[in-house]
Amino acid sequence: MIYSITATSVIFISFFVTAYFFQKMNFLPEMKVGHLKERYYFIDGLRGIAAICVVVGHSWRIGVKAFDFKDFYLASFTSFIASFGVQLFFCITGFLFFDQIIKKRANFDWNKFYLSRVKRLTPLFLFSTTVSVLCLYAVSLEKISLISFNDLFNTIKLYLFGFGGQVDILGRYSGILTAASWTLPYEVRFYFVLPLACLALKSNYKYLVLIFVVLLVILSFAVDKINLWQNFLIGAFGAYVINKININNNIARVVIFCVGLLSLIFSTYFIQDHYDLYSFLFVFVFFISMIFSKPKLLAKKFLVFTGDVSYSIYLNHSFVLVALSYIFYAFFGKISLNIPLAMVVYGFCSIMVCTLSFFSFKYIEYPFLKKN
Repeated sequence: MIYSITATSVIFISFFVTAYFFQKMNFLPEMKVGHLKERYYFIDGLRGIAAICVVVGHSWRIGVKAFDFKDFYLASFTSFIASFGVQLFFCITGFLFFDQIIKKRANFDWNKFYLSRVKRLTPLFLFSTTVSVLCLYAVSLEKISLISFNDLFNTIKLYLFGFGGQVDILGRYSGILTAASWTLPYEVRFYFVLPLACLALKSNYKYLVLIFVVLLVILSFAVDKINLWQNFLIGAFGAYVINKININNNIARVVIFCVGLLSLIFSTYFIQDHYDLYSFLFVFVFFISMIFSKPKLLAKKFLVFTGDVSYSIYLNHSFVLVALSYIFYAFFGKISLNIPLAMVVYGFCSIMVCTLSFFSFKYIEYPFLKKN
């Protein structure tokens, strides 16, 4: 347990130090803090932490080829850290868009909205998926003459924003490189539900709609083991309270912030499955605590920068970790580990993921964001 906690800390610190380096370099000058007046900087910091949480849960990919992690994989609790990161992403998405809905009184230019979403999500997704596909074919060159129509069809399915699921290509499972895409269908569905939410908010039956949604949430936890879409509602509630309630007392904000942190500690005694009811409740307490407290700690520049590149971290980390494992194997063969060396490997790979994510954000994501 101590080893896993230490390794997790190494991963987080490596990301923070790398982000701090890029911040000092002013690598993302267009996104520097203070550029946007209506920006929730603590939310950006929280989004960066969510992305690192996902990397922690997927860090086992470092050992797919070069490193003998037999006795040095992280404990199973790190998979719950990854799940927490995914839930935070959904809370943040719900918060940001419902905050816009509230501020704009549910009046949207939907053509402009959907075009902006396409520009935001598509370029990096196409890049990440293409790199992953090329990697899958590259490690199966000896079988390339055996390629079938099914392999080609499966390749196309990977470009369907997660709706095609994970596939086998030349006997290689795509999920090891593209697993993060499974959450994208939830995002896409959320975007298509937003117009209905706006109609409901402007109607005379909004309270009936609210009751229906609450009952639907209760029913979903009773019949389904994987409950993710409900986290968008946590974000929506957060958007409502931040526009209605403002806590200026610093002591009260510190107390609320501590309540949020304590909820994470207590959650380890209750959560039994990654997306069960207890998971939802503790994420609710944590996220709303952050909304009320608006912690300045999360608004630190290096955390905001990490949040800026969080989508790149989320989509790229899997194939970067696997690629690093194969590169090390090509030069050094199978590498036996001890605890200090394992820490170095976790730290180095985290630095590489963060570094490449800064570059992919600046040169792939940002040109399209600027056009938005």
